[in-house]
Amino acid sequence: TIVYYLRDITNYKVVNNGLLLLLVHCKGGKGRSATVVLAYLMQFQAMTRQQAQRYMINKRHQVSRYLWQRKVLIEFEKKYDLAREGYRA
Repeated sequence: TIVYYLRDITNYKVVNNGLLLLLVHCKGGKGRSATVVLAYLMQFQAMTRQQAQRYMINKRHQVSRYLWQRKVLIEFEKKYDLAREGYRA
């Protein structure tokens, strides 16, 4: 599940000149890896699914434009109550 990957991601953050960097590598980077990054942005950057989607497309235009509609992300948002009032940036 996405939670499994997010747990592992926190072990791979690198601090570079005060900036927190995270590298995600995938052959295409359009769907599966982008879904994990979208979930990361939702949980750790307090973005909505739509905000995270727009942010990712701005940074990497080939990302699928409909990731935010994936069932796994909707369930992730509900399970971790990411849509609660006051949580969003």
